[in-house]
Amino acid sequence: MQLKWYKLINVDYDIDEVLVWARKLQLSQPGISIDNNSSANGYLGEHQQYWTGEFPQTQFDYFNSIIPLDGTFKGIKTSCTLWEYQKQSNLLPHIHKEENEIGGLLIVPLIGKFKTSLFENDKIIDSVEYSPGNIFFLKGKEFLHGGETIDDYRLNAVLYIHKNVDMDLYI
Repeated sequence: MQLKWYKLINVDYDIDEVLVWARKLQLSQPGISIDNNSSANGYLGEHQQYWTGEFPQTQFDYFNSIIPLDGTFKGIKTSCTLWEYQKQSNLLPHIHKEENEIGGLLIVPLIGKFKTSLFENDKIIDSVEYSPGNIFFLKGKEFLHGGETIDDYRLNAVLYIHKNVDMDLYI
């Protein structure tokens, strides 16, 4: 039996617009390094940081047509976070138990390939790789998952799936 824990979709959107937006966001404010206090899911690993901002509206609308997103999460229009991972970054296994305000996370890869793995008893039981040109979402509230950079660098945007979305209907 194959587990239904994620969805990977090929997308065609203006990635250049999003990359320019991402760079401007990075230059506008310092990134927040991950530690136990900066993540609802606890410590997620070294060499990671994130920025909070407003995702470009046209691209937000496109992704919202694929799966319903929360357009005003925490009072920020087209709210998102931009995540940066260095070569040696590993996203430690975690589950999104404390994220009650959202239905899930939509990952929009901008630079670099990444592998997300599903864990059971500290053992990887399934994995998926994705890169720019894909979007990725998973049942992060149900499944223990972690990941690792495959290329030397990873930059991705994270959009918030609306809290009332039944993920089983989309995966």
